[in-house]
Amino acid sequence: MENQPNSIWVRVWNRVSVQNVSDRLMVVGVLQAECHKCHNPMLEAGARRCPECGTTFSFVAFRKNVQPRDLELYADLTMIDLDDFMKEVSRRKAHNLFEQ
Repeated sequence: MENQPNSIWVRVWNRVSVQNVSDRLMVVGVLQAECHKCHNPMLEAGARRCPECGTTFSFVAFRKNVQPRDLELYADLTMIDLDDFMKEVSRRKAHNLFEQ
């Protein structure tokens, strides 16, 4: 989205496939970004593709406080809440453990 005089950033809730997000997620930290699929921790800021596994990112989550420059840098990706996502991943792992 282009910077328009009356545009603002707001959170929007969407139903998504955990597997789809997991396969195409980049996690951004203070010093580096990581591919969630192969856990390559050496992604450059603003990367759109993992050089290790070839994943094209569609989603981004942050391990740090999100700054306005982050919003602009990753504006073309769907931003997700990392805590929400990791809680659901953990819940599913625990559920699968007890089903075995």
